[in-house]
Amino acid sequence: MGHHYGTLLYKNGFRTSQLPDLLPGDNTNLIMSSAKLTRQFYPEICEEIKGFATGTKSDYEYLVCFLLSIGITQSAPHCSCFAAVTDQGVLFGRNHDYFKQFKKFSESSLIEPTGFNSFVGQGDTFIGREDGVNDRGLAVGYTFVDGIASQPGINFQLVIRGLLEKCSSVQSAIAWLKSLPLSTYQNLILADRSGELAVVESAPERLEVRYPEKNAPFIVATNNFQLPTMRRLQKNEHRNWYEAETRYEAITQALEKEKDSLSLETCQNILSEKYGFACQYPRKGDFDTIWSVAVNLSTLSILRAEGNLSRVRYKEDLRLAHAVAKRSHNQMN
Repeated sequence: MGHHYGTLLYKNGFRTSQLPDLLPGDNTNLIMSSAKLTRQFYPEICEEIKGFATGTKSDYEYLVCFLLSIGITQSAPHCSCFAAVTDQGVLFGRNHDYFKQFKKFSESSLIEPTGFNSFVGQGDTFIGREDGVNDRGLAVGYTFVDGIASQPGINFQLVIRGLLEKCSSVQSAIAWLKSLPLSTYQNLILADRSGELAVVESAPERLEVRYPEKNAPFIVATNNFQLPTMRRLQKNEHRNWYEAETRYEAITQALEKEKDSLSLETCQNILSEKYGFACQYPRKGDFDTIWSVAVNLSTLSILRAEGNLSRVRYKEDLRLAHAVAKRSHNQMN
């Protein structure tokens, strides 16, 4: 799978010389230790990276180190994410907000690894993903948190790949996360078609799970830890970084206001500017919404917008639904 993907990219001009320099010397030992742990805890992804390296005529060790440096040696995306249980199904929404220069690296893919879950996932780096939904009805979304000190482990992008491939429910995802050494700080928002919702507030030092509050059939994450035990691991001066607290409050208030009539259309509106600050970046600035997704996990209906929601519209993504239907047809035959 990695070789096929790498070969396609190489034929279309991909070269590792195009990649930004994310490997300062003072992090070399940390990243090399992370590579060893990744091979131990997630060997399948290392095999895929090997195939990708062959397909792109690249050095495998360099690619592993490049991928594992993301979230350690530079700031990661500043995103908004939520999930809700409604009369129309379990809904999931996420904005991926980042520097505009990374838009050219972003992609959305249907990934069907043999023996694992199929899924549609979005990312701005090959192999890794920042969000997605799999054929079992599990959605995973990521929001960056600025932590105090990284440790050797697996970073958020590869962890999300593993969650989508290996897990079928919120509880199985939490169990797998608890078994892993993590190198980065993040919120991982989880939702499954049964209606279970959770945010895993995770750091190299510890991991805590936050569930919806009583009488609130939804959960929200931006770029802060909310649990007191986790807040001490975050750099406090960045709590409203890129309006993180403002976004959290605006989305929470919108979900509370609309909780009795939430729909996929409402999710789209919440992710835009209609209900407050969620996607309001100046056109001339260097920061913007790169993509946005709204999903009904109960029906595997996926809508995706590629850009700022004040300027682009959502389009229906049928790839996962078609893949599930095709597999079901083949099994019947």
